[in-house]
Amino acid sequence: MGVIIPQVVTEDRASGAQLIHGSLTFDGSRSTRLERTFPSAGNRESWTWSCWVRRDTFTLSNRQTIFGGYGASNDTDWLEIGFDDNGDDVYFTTNSITASGSSQRRDPTGWYHFFSTYDGSALKIYVNNRLEFTHSFSGVRGINSNVRHFIGQTPNNSVDRHFDGKISQCYFIDGQVLNPSNFAFTDGLTNTWRPKKYIGEYGANGFWLPMDGNSPIGKDQSGNGNDFTPIGFGGSVELSKATGAIPILSTNEAGTLTNGGVRTDKKTYTVTASGGKYYLDGVETPTLNFLRGGTYIFDYTGATSHPFKFSTTSDGTHNGGSQYTDGTNTLTTNVMKITVPHNAPDTLYYYCSAHSGMGSSINVTTDVLKADPYAWKNVLAIPLHTDISGDINVNTSSKSFTINGDAVVKGVSNHYGSSLNYDGSGDYLGATTSADFAMGTGDFTLECWVYRYSAGAFTNFMATRGAPGTTAGYTFGAQSNGNGNDIEFYTNGLQLDGGSQRITNKKWHHVAITRSGNTLSSYVNGILNTTTTNSQDFSNTSLAIAITNDASQGPLAGLLQDIRMYKGVAKYTDNFTVPSTAPDVLPVTPSGIVGKTNLDKIAEGAVAFNGSNNESYGDYLSFSGNADFQMGTLDFTIECYFNLNHAIPAGCWRGMISLGGYQTAGGITIYAPRADAPRDTVVVILNTVNPTMVSTVNVNDGGWHHVALVRNSGTTKLYVDGIEHDSYSDSNNYNYSGTVYIGRDPDCGTTFFQGFISNVRITKGQALYTSNFTPSTEPLTTSSQGATPSNVKLLCCQSKTSATTAAVTPGSISKSWMPEGYTHWTDGYNTGWSDNGLKTSTATQSDYIPTALPSTGKHYWEIKVNNVGTYHVFGVTDDGGRKPGNNGYQDWFSGFYYNGNPPIFLAKKANGTSTADQITHGAATGTTFGNDDIIMWAYDADAAKMWIGRNGTWYASGDPSAGTNAGFQNMPTSGAYFKTAYATNGSGTMTFEILNDRTPKATNFNPFTNDINAVRGHESNYPTLSPLSNNGSITLANGNLNFTNNSSPGWRACGSFGHGRPTSGKYYFETQLITAVTASSYNHFVGVLIQDSYSFIDGDFANNAEGYAIGAYTGSFRTRNGGIYGQPVYKPSKTGAILQVAIDVDNGKLWMGCDNVWASGSPHSNTNPSYRFKPGKSFSPHFSTYGGSASMDVNFGQKPFRFTPPDGFQSINLSNIKPDFIDPDKYVGVTLYTGTGDNVSSRTVELPHSADLIWAKSRDRNSSHQLLDTVRGDNLVLQSNNAINDRNPTTQYTGGGLSTIDGKTLTIASGTTNNQNLNTLNEKGVVWSWKAGGRKNTFNIDDVGYANASDVNMSVGSLNSYGWDQRTTWSNGLTANDRAFNGPYPATQFFDGNTTTFASTGGSGGGNSSGTVDLGNYFPESDGPYRVEVGCTSANAVVTIGGVEHDSAEVGNTAIRIWTSVPSVPAIVMNNNGSFGGSHIIINGKMLVDSGITMPNVPSVAPTGCSVGTKQGFSIIEYSITGSGSYDSIPHGLLRAPEFGIFKSISDNSTEWGVYYSVNGNNTRWAQLNSSSHQGSNNSGHLPGGNYVKYYDKYVQIAHSAFASAGTAGIGYMWHSVPGLQRFGTYIGNSSSNFVELGFKPAILWVKRISPNSSSDTSTNNSSWTMMDSSRLSYNGQTPNHLYADRNVHEGFRGDGTGTSSLSDMTLEPVTNGFYLKGPATETNSNTGKFLYAAWAEAPSMNLYGAEADAR
Repeated sequence: MGVIIPQVVTEDRASGAQLIHGSLTFDGSRSTRLERTFPSAGNRESWTWSCWVRRDTFTLSNRQTIFGGYGASNDTDWLEIGFDDNGDDVYFTTNSITASGSSQRRDPTGWYHFFSTYDGSALKIYVNNRLEFTHSFSGVRGINSNVRHFIGQTPNNSVDRHFDGKISQCYFIDGQVLNPSNFAFTDGLTNTWRPKKYIGEYGANGFWLPMDGNSPIGKDQSGNGNDFTPIGFGGSVELSKATGAIPILSTNEAGTLTNGGVRTDKKTYTVTASGGKYYLDGVETPTLNFLRGGTYIFDYTGATSHPFKFSTTSDGTHNGGSQYTDGTNTLTTNVMKITVPHNAPDTLYYYCSAHSGMGSSINVTTDVLKADPYAWKNVLAIPLHTDISGDINVNTSSKSFTINGDAVVKGVSNHYGSSLNYDGSGDYLGATTSADFAMGTGDFTLECWVYRYSAGAFTNFMATRGAPGTTAGYTFGAQSNGNGNDIEFYTNGLQLDGGSQRITNKKWHHVAITRSGNTLSSYVNGILNTTTTNSQDFSNTSLAIAITNDASQGPLAGLLQDIRMYKGVAKYTDNFTVPSTAPDVLPVTPSGIVGKTNLDKIAEGAVAFNGSNNESYGDYLSFSGNADFQMGTLDFTIECYFNLNHAIPAGCWRGMISLGGYQTAGGITIYAPRADAPRDTVVVILNTVNPTMVSTVNVNDGGWHHVALVRNSGTTKLYVDGIEHDSYSDSNNYNYSGTVYIGRDPDCGTTFFQGFISNVRITKGQALYTSNFTPSTEPLTTSSQGATPSNVKLLCCQSKTSATTAAVTPGSISKSWMPEGYTHWTDGYNTGWSDNGLKTSTATQSDYIPTALPSTGKHYWEIKVNNVGTYHVFGVTDDGGRKPGNNGYQDWFSGFYYNGNPPIFLAKKANGTSTADQITHGAATGTTFGNDDIIMWAYDADAAKMWIGRNGTWYASGDPSAGTNAGFQNMPTSGAYFKTAYATNGSGTMTFEILNDRTPKATNFNPFTNDINAVRGHESNYPTLSPLSNNGSITLANGNLNFTNNSSPGWRACGSFGHGRPTSGKYYFETQLITAVTASSYNHFVGVLIQDSYSFIDGDFANNAEGYAIGAYTGSFRTRNGGIYGQPVYKPSKTGAILQVAIDVDNGKLWMGCDNVWASGSPHSNTNPSYRFKPGKSFSPHFSTYGGSASMDVNFGQKPFRFTPPDGFQSINLSNIKPDFIDPDKYVGVTLYTGTGDNVSSRTVELPHSADLIWAKSRDRNSSHQLLDTVRGDNLVLQSNNAINDRNPTTQYTGGGLSTIDGKTLTIASGTTNNQNLNTLNEKGVVWSWKAGGRKNTFNIDDVGYANASDVNMSVGSLNSYGWDQRTTWSNGLTANDRAFNGPYPATQFFDGNTTTFASTGGSGGGNSSGTVDLGNYFPESDGPYRVEVGCTSANAVVTIGGVEHDSAEVGNTAIRIWTSVPSVPAIVMNNNGSFGGSHIIINGKMLVDSGITMPNVPSVAPTGCSVGTKQGFSIIEYSITGSGSYDSIPHGLLRAPEFGIFKSISDNSTEWGVYYSVNGNNTRWAQLNSSSHQGSNNSGHLPGGNYVKYYDKYVQIAHSAFASAGTAGIGYMWHSVPGLQRFGTYIGNSSSNFVELGFKPAILWVKRISPNSSSDTSTNNSSWTMMDSSRLSYNGQTPNHLYADRNVHEGFRGDGTGTSSLSDMTLEPVTNGFYLKGPATETNSNTGKFLYAAWAEAPSMNLYGAEADAR
């Protein structure tokens, strides 16, 4: 549980805390800035500036300006403040005066409160309440003068000083000099500097720009109206906060079409009359609710004598009022239509013009997200390339456009997931003439979204003008004129261009032209740009898109969306806020929120279909034939929602719903589009008429669409998104009685639907739609849309967890060929096979690879025969080690033997027992095998049965779903393997491929989710790409969320940071590919490193054993694990694709996908992850590309996700990953003091907390380090820089050493000046302190004292039950191949509890020796995870569990450690090329020991004293070794195994200090504390030999060789990582910019080079223990002050002892969430060197509210 927060964070709580909802991203590459010129000067000698900033880039060649004013290059008119280009400190500058601070501000994850004042004589700059500098001067008048003022860029255009980063809450106070405390405060609960809302006067020129998305950027919220003009920003907010340019089609926040329809409120009412009252849909005179811009239709054909009218007066003309006709259409007899005007009154009335008292009132409101208020004036609305204005305005009709050239839909989009691409060479839309296009002399609006590829000559967006010479038409486009890309409206005699708002290349911009009266205005991204006077008569009626209307000039090279034209209204008369799926305002905030930023759960779902042009890989749902699906001659409605997420293929259409294929008489099929004509449309084939009906709307736009096929009284109509597109006179008798499919047409060969299908409903005997309608925005039911429940025969594809769940179905649903109730066996992928365990080729007898099968459950898999060879057996066996013989078929297989056709059945176990049921061992199958055949396997381990089939048909009429007619019975379950083997020494090679799961998958991606809280995280702080660590030639942009590879070609990688490397939780993130993806030039990978150590990835993840990725490679998307390419995700690589990662850290599962198709399994259903790893291991997202200009955008949740994350998976932000709050000040401290020189009396030093370990060092004199702890007791001092003991302090010191610890008080003894004295007069000293368990008694746990070891479960033998499992005679379960365990290395030595004795297969003869341990049912856990360790003797050893191989190289050639979450662990298979030797097996921390073995006690030694703090993970143990045997075991008292420990003999002067560390749970490594030598080795691996300590969950094992004889006393200080408090690990140096993320700002940091990382590392292996702390290094950039644990030198020396250090040696810089290494120092960052670090926190990187701690 976390700390309870006593006050809820609200807008204004008692303390003044402010909840900030977001910040504005400034991107220097786009020259973003805010600009204003004050009309008159304010108080230029008294002002205050305050804002919060977070930096993205550092150490540039130019400064980064935050705020400034500029009139001319002189001191009178120029002053700006920001970050300097020399050391990244803060600065101000005028024409001739420049001053800067001394603190280097290189923290890209923390927020800086940037505060400045000027009082007429001095300028001050504060950062996070720290005064950086004061500079005295007068006469400077730039800021607050009537000159240009910029935010985010220098106001002096002659230099480039753009700011890169986030800015929020900009305040400028005119006429007052205030304090930082007016805008922020120190939160006593978290000790962080937090924002609060300013309350006070602003002065005439004062302003408040929140920049949080709740108001237009640049809009002053102080009340003064001092608005700033935004420059260079695109869509600044997400859809829910936009006020204009709302998409034409209904989308969610991510731009995904949610239901395929137009964004308008539309409803049709049936009007009747009775008793002098209107009845609407059967309800008497209801009060109606209209939206402005909504369309409402009233059909009163059932009440023709009661004409239906509107009025602004109750009862209309009967009460003195008049008819309201604006927006109405009465052209259809007895039908009243209205598109409600934007200026309609809040109340309207409907009435009968012939009779009084029949009507009622109408409430009229505005909701721009649901309907365009100006729709009644809309005459053109083209989302992509089809006009749908007739669907949103009842007073116009949709125009017909022709696509000219080869303009194609492309997957780059601001909305809809795609857009129409114009290549600048003959691509345009041409229209027929229409009077609607002639604007005349009235008001009008033109608008669109544009994405230009490059600047150039004038390019058109839309035009009614051709060649020059006429004033009757116009061109609207962009012009490159030396000032950037201006938008331009041009006609003969008039040219509207220029202005400050320009469009940039390769970014979406909204552009608009309006005329209101005679004022013509242009807008860019909602900002008024230029105006002029114009009253021309635009009478031309011909319109073209992307070129002039005569197709002669100005072709566009780029993309267009949402092209709109309004006649008779100026839609925009003031600035407005445009929406974006990649907004500039993000929910990144310096305040945070209380609790987690959980995404809302989604209830609805759909089914994802992989699709393929190959029968082998297609997926679909099927239903057995049923009379319910025979429509006969009845009416019917067949409908669904669908979403296409792929490039449309040529060839056959892709069947969505098929009641009989296109060649089947009496069949009905609805098809998705294909690439050839008619393309991008829905097609229907009825009764073999090909095609019967075709839609005319593009549905290949990346969005959701609704399709309905409806027969009503002999006419069948095709509706797409509620609009009728085609009809067919239909008297067919639809009597098809065969299998019904979703996702394929069985007559269309090998093509399958690819995309998503949701809410399939088949209604028999009822036409639910008889005219145009609005598709439902909620899931369909058996009664919605007027359906009679008994008529609904199928309602499915609605679940988010199961593809086969149905609300209504006449029978069970099958997924491809997989039987109902079975799961796909993907754990069977064997890494011994090629293609990531998918393919095998058997050619010799020794080429057999067993793959362990699960011992419980029902499992299905498919084997594809790629090449038919000879002499092969394949199937299931209970002998994983036996090599096949030469004599034909085998008597120990259940499966097939093939030596030419027909193959024969095998049905035997290894012991000869028959498994035959419906088949006969040795009998011919009756079929032939050919290339590309698919062999189906259904294995029911619970029933011990198996079925085999071929190409969709089960042998012996088997039915695995029903459990009948099994081919095999009495199958082996525990210890069963699937195996392919070559059965003879003859020739011929058969190759097999195990197919990936090709069944449809349930998903929560659906047509109805449009809540921002479901697709984007809440206010917090989010990771970005790291500007501090990448491997070169990389450009970061867009707030460090865009990554571009500038090399040509080559792999380049970039890590991420700001996430604290979480060790728990479930997370989701996405990456979009921006550049073209081809096999030859560009490859992209997105993935994670899962590791406790910190090392940077190589570009293609090849050299990372736990570097998992998904990406575009050789033309398709594939997963990657280290150097192994995984199974393809069967989708073509494409620009705009979304790569997805879902990671469950708690359970060690990782899923990877592309466009919501997962590589294996699904995180939605928690099935078949792509990879498994050790639960609780930290992870870090990483990204890489290959090829020049390869680019991608990343999204951790600060932007709307394109796809809805799986339930329970959260965005990655500090609110979600923050650990339970732990206050470092209670457990770790740094204290600085100055010596008094007292030779008589002792002195005291007050510590920040009660301490149990003290480490002290003189800062300015060469003297030894001193260590004192509460366990050993008073006056017993050790020195880290030498090996002397603590037993005779009077011989070590003549005085002045550490003496006692009493809670928070440290006493230093009096004494004379000497090298040990810590109290010399004016001597500066530092004390590092740690809190353990207190000192209330001999044994202390969490500040409770006990007298005896037994009181704290530390007595001899108290931990026996934790160490081993002796439930059985384990060696009885060990079998081996023909090289059995025997001779001097018997199997019993595997289970004798001794890690130094070995069982071995031994012998000679070569070949593969193996052993198998049958674990049976000894594990109480049902689903793991299991931590398995197998001790081995060779680097060639391989251990297989659950079909996954692991080799000993993973952990240093001595033990293989595995984390697995298979449903059970039936067996461990051990293989080796040669002999296999094994010393032990440990599972979940317990060694398997035979029941007859008498094991030594654990612990073997009881401590003589201890102080243990379990919450802070710190233990001090004093002990005395026995000298009996090779080692002693000693309890440590912690709740988990230590990771970092320091050990010292305290009873002799010769034993050196040892530091023992364990990273990733591997064997401990060691390095000598009082030496610069690099790390040692672990006695070639065997524990406990060598000078080593080994950590276990409950105890520590200490080798006697590390100490002297029996009775030697020792002390151990041991820690494990605690999130937010301390972390231990390793990293790889790179000689340049490097960064290690800790999740906190370090108070104490130690770094030690432990070894070279490669043979190319030629630098010295030895280096000192570098020690720094945040108290001595109070700000980055100050004088070097490292100390060294192995040296007695004072501050200012190099660790190698070569002399005085310089600023270039100061390579360690603490930042908010870790430490930055800025140079090539040998001690800390030499190229490819490996370094150990130990870090303790000053403050967590996040506070309780999910905000980042103060930036350093």
